[in-house]
Amino acid sequence: MPSTIWVEISLASQGLSGAEALEVRNALEEQIEDAGIGEVVGGGCATDGSGCDFELTADDLDAAEQELRQFLSHVDLLESSVISRN
Repeated sequence: MPSTIWVEISLASQGLSGAEALEVRNALEEQIEDAGIGEVVGGGCATDGSGCDFELTADDLDAAEQELRQFLSHVDLLESSVISRN
C-alpha cells in the first residue's frame, strides 16, 4: 500500500527563476501543512525554475489527496500537477 503522495508541478509557463520556483514550493508546502492536509517529507526544485516537487505523508492518504487536489485547484496549479502515490 502506498505510504506517501508525490506531487510534481510544472512551472514552465510561469517564467520563474530557480530561486522564485523554490519560493513557490516553500510557500505551497507551508500552506499545505498549515491546512492540516499532511506533512511534507521531501522535495526539490528545478534550478531553471521550470518545476518543483514534494512528497507528502498523512494518516489518511485518500482524504489527504482529495484535500490536496482541492488546494492545488484553488491556487490554479492542479492542471500543471502530476499526483501519484509511492
